[in-house]
Amino acid sequence: MAQLYQIGTPYIIGSYSMDMMAWNDLDIDIENHAMSIGRFIIGIKQELLKRGLYGFYQYSSMDVYR
Repeated sequence: MAQLYQIGTPYIIGSYSMDMMAWNDLDIDIENHAMSIGRFIIGIKQELLKRGLYGFYQYSSMDVYR
């Protein structure tokens, strides 16, 4: 949880926060007013490129359906 504070303020939401957890999952919402969706997507792409996991030549829009 401490690592999530580096990018914003995390809030545990969903069934766990209501003490009604039925599935082994945890829903977390992170509040960060300085973050935009565009900056978020660019950051993900940069991280994937750095790890060698993303390239425009590798994927097409149909990859999400495979």
